[in-house]
Amino acid sequence: MSKPERFIVIGDTHGDMAHQPSLKVVRSFLKCWKPTIRIHLGDLFDMRPLRNGASDEERRSGIMDDVVAGIDLIDWYKPTHFLRGNHDERLWDMLAQSNKTKSEIASELIQKIQARLDAVKCAPMLPYNKRDGVLRLGRLNVIHGFHHGNNAASSAARVYDNVMQGHAHSIQGMPIPGLSPRSGRAIGCLCNLELGYNRASANTLAWEHGFAYGILHRDGNYQEWQARPTGGRWYLPTEMSSHEYVHH
Repeated sequence: MSKPERFIVIGDTHGDMAHQPSLKVVRSFLKCWKPTIRIHLGDLFDMRPLRNGASDEERRSGIMDDVVAGIDLIDWYKPTHFLRGNHDERLWDMLAQSNKTKSEIASELIQKIQARLDAVKCAPMLPYNKRDGVLRLGRLNVIHGFHHGNNAASSAARVYDNVMQGHAHSIQGMPIPGLSPRSGRAIGCLCNLELGYNRASANTLAWEHGFAYGILHRDGNYQEWQARPTGGRWYLPTEMSSHEYVHH
């Protein structure tokens, strides 16, 4: 039997708003887990000055520090797959604007991002799109996410079957019963939990730091695990063993 491939999925790092202690854990885990598939499922950048309803303070912050931080993550994480999230998509939306100055700025930044993705041999990026923004990893579908709130994982599973998503910034696991069972998972986030725009939103108290990892078999079956801090520490495996399963 051929050995399965190991994978890791991170997301919602949000550029210069990334939670650096959690990224340090990811960097350390990469050395132990040695995944051949490295997925960033979106919101690599924050792009807060470009959001609808951005405050004056957010507009003054600019986007260069954000872009530099996101590109730095590309350099060390070396994603094999990158799915744009709704925050990333703001830059591509800016490219399509009729304002030529903004469009030219967006074009230059996108070229820089694409060049770094090409340098680490990342597959063609996927857009933030309900149809075209789905990465198929065997029997697992990976998306940035189009649902949020407490039912994000279950809502996504009803649309995308076995699915893993970010976007909600919370950790959720939801099996959907049926003759062909399926499950949805929201993997948490790796950005700061306190952001300027969410200071008065009680729902964001559900946000947690986390990422996912697993193995992909040649027949498309997979096993996934959730990484999250517990009691102020991260507990992550360094070895993996397999044992025969006998079903009676």
